[in-house]
Amino acid sequence: MTTMACRRAVLAATTILPLLSGLVPARSAEVPIVLAQSGSYGGTIGQQDKSMSGDEPAPRRAPSRSYREPATRASRMPRYDYDGAWSVQGIGQNCVNNAVSAVVISQNRVVTQGATGTVSPSGAVRIVGASGTVTFTSQGQLSGGAGAGTYRQSDGCYGRWIASKQ
Repeated sequence: MTTMACRRAVLAATTILPLLSGLVPARSAEVPIVLAQSGSYGGTIGQQDKSMSGDEPAPRRAPSRSYREPATRASRMPRYDYDGAWSVQGIGQNCVNNAVSAVVISQNRVVTQGATGTVSPSGAVRIVGASGTVTFTSQGQLSGGAGAGTYRQSDGCYGRWIASKQ
């Protein structure tokens, strides 16, 4: 130990010990006062076997199998895979009701004259509407650029429809 280090150790001992017992007011610019809790040198909080170097790695837990990646903004945004212009052909089964209609899907909502409906992200279609005094319901499935389904009218007519994206 150098002479300067010895002087600091003696000064620290003569300054800190009375300080701890409350005999000397705290004022020493030469020696900083550092207090530590007993046993806090090295080791890891909560670790049973503390080592002085702290180099013993903590045991790692395997990730849970039910862990999922957090949803990103893109995955939370609604999907509009079926948006666009569609041509729908109705084919009556028990009546003469063959017609071709233009339909627009915008943000998963069906927009056409006299009818409204929705398209789910999986392509399931539900439509209700009216033409004059006759009401109708329709349901079906879209996939890619095509689709098919059925309809039923209040006058007893029913049938199927096919659709293609334009």
